[in-house]
Amino acid sequence: MMYFTRCKYDKSEEHSAEIYTATQLSGIWGDPQKVKIGNDSLMAAHPSLSADGNTLYFVSDRPGGFGGKDIWFTEKKKGETWGKPVNAGPEINTSGDEMFPFIRQNGTLYFSSNGHIGMGGLGIFKAQKGADGKWVVENMKAPINSTGDDFAISLYQNEE
Repeated sequence: MMYFTRCKYDKSEEHSAEIYTATQLSGIWGDPQKVKIGNDSLMAAHPSLSADGNTLYFVSDRPGGFGGKDIWFTEKKKGETWGKPVNAGPEINTSGDEMFPFIRQNGTLYFSSNGHIGMGGLGIFKAQKGADGKWVVENMKAPINSTGDDFAISLYQNEE
């Protein structure tokens, strides 16, 4: 199963990015299905699923954020439905843009931001939950980050 962002294009209408899922069976991908996360008219993009499949991290500019694009998450309810989106909070989100979340098997969250202090443009940051349950955010610095825009990172399971 994969989760992905789909952006519809139609010159006559505005469309937002949406999250879809598709399942592969015997090497053939099934038809994509839209993932319903709250209000259908709001942008949702850049999905990242937790190792247990029960938490979906994504980006949105929905109301209730800290400005720009924020990282949100939702918990799986019974079946294939998702709960109410929750903002990842002020340790992660800024008045700038936070995008491209990647949640690791161990619960470490990687994301890009132009609101946290970086080296220039979008930078990649690593966040881990502290003993108090709050995220502790760390700039990945060089050679991961540069003075340009550094968009995203993904890592192999159990490897650095």
